[in-house]
Amino acid sequence: MPFYAEISVTYFRKDLIKEADALLPANPTYQEILTAARAIHDPAGAVFGACLRGKPGWGENVALTSTIVNGHCGRWFDETWRPQIDTQEWKAALLWYRAALKDFGPPNAAELDYNENLALFAHGKCDLR
Repeated sequence: MPFYAEISVTYFRKDLIKEADALLPANPTYQEILTAARAIHDPAGAVFGACLRGKPGWGENVALTSTIVNGHCGRWFDETWRPQIDTQEWKAALLWYRAALKDFGPPNAAELDYNENLALFAHGKCDLR
């Protein structure tokens, strides 16, 4: 039987959080993550609060969006296979994702993939990944 599994992990750069004098608890909420991203975000200094996959495609932004929706207690379908993408949970998740990309992401965030964001993160140019 074919099997596919994926996990999502949120990474933070402690050095950027410390430099920005931001607070991030051990188990942050999505709102606390955006608050830290706001504190770190310094486009003039080429440091961005969030580097998330914005490039279209399942292996890019759709898989990531699914994780964010799950974190907001949303789901794709209910028990009778009715689509659930018009729920408040989906709306909250997509608004969060949009804010992270648009308000705290690097320029052209909608064109960046996993590897491009990884390079920004590794070089201290963004915090959240």
